[in-house]
Formats: sequence, C-alpha cells, structure tokens
Amino acid sequence: MWMKEMDETANEIASPIVDLMFRTFPVLLKLPFSITKKPSYCKNTINEVMNSIRKISIEKDIKQGMYYEIKNGVEKHGHLISEKEIKGIFANVIGGGFLTSRGTLMSLIYLLAEYPTIQKKIQHEIDDVVGEREAHVTDRHSCPLTEAFLLETLRYIAHAPLSLPHYASETCSIRGHTIEKGTTILTNLWTVLHSNEWGDPFTFRPDRFLDESGLLLPASHPSRQSLLMFGFGKRACIGEVFAKNRAFLFFATLMQICTVTKPSDEILTHLDPREMMPGLALQPKPYKVQFKLRNNFA
Repeated sequence: MWMKEMDETANEIASPIVDLMFRTFPVLLKLPFSITKKPSYCKNTINEVMNSIRKISIEKDIKQGMYYEIKNGVEKHGHLISEKEIKGIFANVIGGGFLTSRGTLMSLIYLLAEYPTIQKKIQHEIDDVVGEREAHVTDRHSCPLTEAFLLETLRYIAHAPLSLPHYASETCSIRGHTIEKGTTILTNLWTVLHSNEWGDPFTFRPDRFLDESGLLLPASHPSRQSLLMFGFGKRACIGEVFAKNRAFLFFATLMQICTVTKPSDEILTHLDPREMMPGLALQPKPYKVQFKLRNNFA
C-alpha cells in the first residue's frame, strides 16, 4: 500500500510542470499548499524503508539483496557510497521500476478489453508458441503479434511524454539555436510518438509493426526506429530491456490464463491517451474489467 501511495505522490510532484515550477520558484515549497508537503512525505517514506532494510540486514546478517550488493559491491572496489546515494538509488528503482510499468500494464489490460478480436488472436499465438508451460523471454521472437501489441501500447500511451529533465553539459548549437551550458532540456517524446508521420497516431493499431507476412518489422525499420518511449542516446532509460521483458512475461502469462472482457455492469469508454491522468508517467483513469479463466485453467 505504501508503495502505491508513494508512487502516486511522486508521480504528481515529479511531473514536468510541477517540477519546473518548483525549480523556477523554490520559494513556493515554503507555502502551505497540500502539494508542498508531498516531497517530505516521499522522503520520509524512503527513509523508513531504508532504515527497515538496514536494520534487518544487520540483525539477521543478510548477505544478499539490493542493499547488501550496493553497499559491499562498491566498497569492495575501493569506493565509498553514502547512505544518501543509496537512498537515491532505491528511489529510482521504486519510481522507475514500478510507476512506469504500472501505467503500461494497466493500459495493456484496458486495451485488451477494448479490442477482443486482437486479444483472441494473441491467445492463439501464445497457445501455439508457449502452450501450458511457463513463458520465457526467448518466446518474444516467436510471438510477433504479442510483441506488436506491446510496442503499440507503449507508442500509443507515450507513458513518459516529456521523459526526464536533462541539462546541457556544455554550450552547443542545434539548427542555429544556441543551447547554453546548464540549460534544462525536456525531450518531447509525446510529439515523436504521436507525429502525423504515423498516419493515424491516435488510432490503436498493432499491425503497424507487422509486415505483410505477419512478422515483426526489423529493429532497423523506420517505424521501429521512431519508438523512442525510453529516450535515446547515452542517457536513455537503463531499464528498457528489463521493462520490455517483464511486460512480455506478464502479458503472455495473462493470455495463457485469462480473457479480459468489458464489465457487464458499466460502459468501458475508449482509452484516449490525451485523456489519461497527467504526471511524470501517464496513468489511465480508474476503470473496471472482468477476468474470465480460460478452459484449461477454469
């Protein structure tokens, strides 16, 4: 529960608009608004979690886990790392590893209910490739429609529309515009992923990533090259491969076991990314769906 609450709070205060507002006018943090109390809440929560992990690690002499590996791995190579730096790493793992994945998976489930015909085809593909065994990341190469659905979900929702703020490490020039050293830079990934170059950017269409034979377009294809939802260059998201593998395993396992359908007691509206809840990572508005066990698992 604390992770969900903290992530939702962090998502709000770390949104580009709020972040830039506080960076530009830090005095606002001293005003008695409800949002100005939220950074302290996140900081205190991280401190409580860290203290609990450290206490357990020391008392039970646990020589495994993230805290132990960071602390001992760094010191073993002759470097020192402060508790503040470890807290920062934990905050990045919790925020980056949960918040964005949550938005992606919640949107994925929503879209499965909205497009039952595509869902049925994906289930057939998973049945043929995976069967009743556990799905493995190596199955991704044999499941083109499943992979295309994932890629289109990531493109369609553009969960990190402005990525994370970066700054210019030195003065440079781009197309005649001078970017001074220290300038905060926001990458408008939303525009890239919803450019008119896609033809129908606000239409959910997984087959845009499939060729005429139903195979996944190669990574060198212009459409695949334009998928920049994890950023690009040296500062691209370090967890991209992990996030995609985890999403595939979740997706494949879900399709093995369940069929996602629209609720019987209310209308499931169309998922429009322009109407998703704002923040550092976009989230779909609360919704209801039904999960029906497939015959093999009923």
